[in-house]
Amino acid sequence: MLPILAGLVVLLALFLAYRTRRQLAASEARYRGLFERAADGIAILDADGIVREANPRLAELLALPLDQVVGHRLRDFYAATQGSSSSGGSDAGVMNDHLAALAGTLRLATRTLVRGDGRQVDVEIAFARADRPAAGAIGAIVQAMVRDVTQRRARERHRLEEQRLDAIARFAGGIAHQFNNLLSGILTHVSVLRQDTTQAPAAAELDEVAAAARRGRDLTDELLRFTRSDPLQLRPTDPAQALESVGRLARGVLAEGGGGAANIDVHVPPGLPPIAADIDQLVHACTQVVLNARDAMRGRPNPRLTLAGAEDGSGRVRITITDNGRGMDAATVERAFEPFFTTKPMHQAKGLGLATVQRVMRDHGGSVRVESEIGRGTSVHLLFLVSREPLPAAPPAPPAPTPPVREATAAGATILIVDDEPIVRSSLKRALGRFGYRVLEAGDGGAAVAAMTGAQPPVDLVILDLVLPGGGAGIFELLKAVRPDVKVLISSGYSPDADAARGLAARVEGFLPKPYELTQLRDAVTQALSGRAA
Repeated sequence: MLPILAGLVVLLALFLAYRTRRQLAASEARYRGLFERAADGIAILDADGIVREANPRLAELLALPLDQVVGHRLRDFYAATQGSSSSGGSDAGVMNDHLAALAGTLRLATRTLVRGDGRQVDVEIAFARADRPAAGAIGAIVQAMVRDVTQRRARERHRLEEQRLDAIARFAGGIAHQFNNLLSGILTHVSVLRQDTTQAPAAAELDEVAAAARRGRDLTDELLRFTRSDPLQLRPTDPAQALESVGRLARGVLAEGGGGAANIDVHVPPGLPPIAADIDQLVHACTQVVLNARDAMRGRPNPRLTLAGAEDGSGRVRITITDNGRGMDAATVERAFEPFFTTKPMHQAKGLGLATVQRVMRDHGGSVRVESEIGRGTSVHLLFLVSREPLPAAPPAPPAPTPPVREATAAGATILIVDDEPIVRSSLKRALGRFGYRVLEAGDGGAAVAAMTGAQPPVDLVILDLVLPGGGAGIFELLKAVRPDVKVLISSGYSPDADAARGLAARVEGFLPKPYELTQLRDAVTQALSGRAA
């Protein structure tokens, strides 16, 4: 009996061992399947941080065959850290993560891996101690789960960049408004003085002051182009014609900057579809790129600028401007779209450059890319959406010329200037008095209402600054409540409330952007008093 029982026990033991092996094999197969098919990269690290096993996803992330991943330390694939001479080898945080995981603590880290093709990917790595021994490993092991977060990080950086640019835009817009107020007063005073000056030396000096004020106006206009997003006039546009226009403009820009010997080539394949573009904004964006190219090619042998158009295969048309100038390194390209960033000496920096181009392209629903290499030049790619509408059969007929307005129509009219800048009020009063108008002044809403109600003869026209304490739109409503029939001409160097400005557009007699020339002031006032919008 005992031998039979012993035999049964042996058989039972063998059966249990067999079942255990089957269960372990099934578990191993399940684990292996999860390991092989995981969406994240997985590395099994030994106590020294050497990769003993890796799944296909990790090899894909690193763009390397598995046999070039296994046997190396995971930190060997990290991007170089600041101050280290090799790729991540001196980063003490790497070993801290690994040692903490060996001690049983889950550690999370954000790293950048360098792929076999040289590209970099941002990853999040979860380090955790694992009980299953790895092939060839001795002692405890660590499992590292590697998740690709490159696109998410790019979206986060883009969002932060947009927030930063919007903050800069608001700040720059306010500064531009203040500059335009000052420049408006300077330019108006100088222009009146110039009319009264007959002595040649004094006249030449006043002309220099006026030229400097106009240069300041151009710079603030560049700031305003960056800060505001005016409604685009998107129309079907022929890329070939657009590039021909840019080519003509580029010839003038290069000649003006001392680069007249540069060769300019325009290459546009036939049949390129029309793009949806605001031609003025498109040309402005291209001008900024051409200005950068001019500076990059200055002093270089055989300067050449190439303008090319092509379809990119994804419903967009690519306009590329390429120069053979000095080029930029990767760090400079990374910062090229930052407002006010420049590699030029401070006295040569003249605008917002590629930051303006990026904003123009964003408003178009397109994008901009830069490729550059030191000593090999730069290519700037502007990608536009293909227009859903065909090109018009013929260009629209030019509008009928506006009949000249007689300046004497409103001679002797009373004009109320509402502006919080004393120099603007004094310069306007002097200029308008020269034109034969009676002028009243007010620095805020209360003074404006008081001047309106007490004016004898009544006020015929109000020149109203939009950016005032209490808001220009609110002051407009106050004045209209006192005198519904009074004519109003809006004048401003910048309005942070674009919706309010557009809301007033149909109710005012015109808009006079600061700073303005005397002729612009005279024409705007004359047209406003005659009942036609300026």
